[in-house]
Amino acid sequence: MLANCVNFVLPRSTELCIVHILDGFEQLGCSLRTAKSRQILERIQNLPRHEKFVDFLCDLLEKARLVDLNGADITRTAIPPPTKSVKVVLQGLIQNSVDHAYDHKITYLAGSQLADCLNGKADALQILFASAEGREIVSSMHGKSPIKVVWIKQMEHVLRKFFLCLRKQ
Repeated sequence: MLANCVNFVLPRSTELCIVHILDGFEQLGCSLRTAKSRQILERIQNLPRHEKFVDFLCDLLEKARLVDLNGADITRTAIPPPTKSVKVVLQGLIQNSVDHAYDHKITYLAGSQLADCLNGKADALQILFASAEGREIVSSMHGKSPIKVVWIKQMEHVLRKFFLCLRKQ
């Protein structure tokens, strides 16, 4: 199960994140899709509280080889960006990794409003918890995601051992 997640699900899930980042940056005036190779890109405008998160997003773009980071400079590489739309990537993920559907849906729910969150027009917590759909996705992800279930089982095991040790004392 975990090997399938690492070898298949995570790379495709990363693709979903990259497409969301490309869409969000484009909405904020920084189109990596139309930028030329070696073009230095303007940093997106975002709220100061999101600066570290934007740095993280840029790091993901660099790991995908779409940009090179050098200090404050963001330089477009010659690597072509993904061409599939975010909905097509999501549909493929859900079809091919049904067990992780809620993980992908939560990424889609938050990622589809990335630009609005970064510039303060939307709040990520409101996106995730203000609607019945968002609450259902979050709840299902925590209760049904194979990765979460493994972590919960590990924690259950640790706590059971801990309380058994307390009883013996």
